[in-house]
Amino acid sequence: MNIHDFNNIQSIQIQTIDYCNRKCPWCPNKDLEKTTDRLMTKKIFLKILADLKKLKYKGAFHPYLMGEPLCDKRFKDLVKIIRQQFPKNGMLVNTNGDFLKDKGDISELFKAGLHKIVINLYDERNMHLKKDAQGMEKVIFRGIVFLKKREFWNRGGLVNFSYGIPRRVSCNFIFQKMCINYLGDVILCCSDYHYEVVYGNVMKTRLIDIWNSPKYKHVRQMHASGNGKKLPICEGCNRIKEEMNEIKSEENG
Repeated sequence: MNIHDFNNIQSIQIQTIDYCNRKCPWCPNKDLEKTTDRLMTKKIFLKILADLKKLKYKGAFHPYLMGEPLCDKRFKDLVKIIRQQFPKNGMLVNTNGDFLKDKGDISELFKAGLHKIVINLYDERNMHLKKDAQGMEKVIFRGIVFLKKREFWNRGGLVNFSYGIPRRVSCNFIFQKMCINYLGDVILCCSDYHYEVVYGNVMKTRLIDIWNSPKYKHVRQMHASGNGKKLPICEGCNRIKEEMNEIKSEENG
């Protein structure tokens, strides 16, 4: 595999709003003070889509990142814009469900252009949605049990939870995902809550040039060689093992 091929990207996360209405104990947002005015401008949003259009992007769109996407009152309209420009691409959203009243609200999101909706039922508050959405195959419900088995990693060392994490040599996120925050900055990954690693800004540089920048290439190369743990943020993340040398010694007994 050519680790620098843009076509390796399977999904792009676009943070239209940098805010969450909850303070879950397993999420770094519990320690961050943010407001609902941290919105991506329409200009930045359209520039991202224009760059991807030129690249004939075939991967999925995830119009959310590190927060609750439905806090953005423009959400459905932004989804419609993506769907108009990319009629065949997959589009998924992950939500806590707090802004969904019933099946009608869920249906409206599908009409806007989403292919799949993941609703995280962390408590009893939105359990009624599970009954309302019966028969809707593209609505996935996940609870605490799923998180403990699959997704409870420590967010680059920002939280103490770590259940059922698949230990791997390198992080697949580095090769398969691109994360763009509300400022238009392409950041390390969905665990970079403080935006510590910025590869470039879409308003200053084309997406393809950011992807091919020396800094971005260096991070991919480090993970490809099994040395991702030597990088900032990655060093504290429990999604990957230490480094290639340690892994080889383990294999040799």
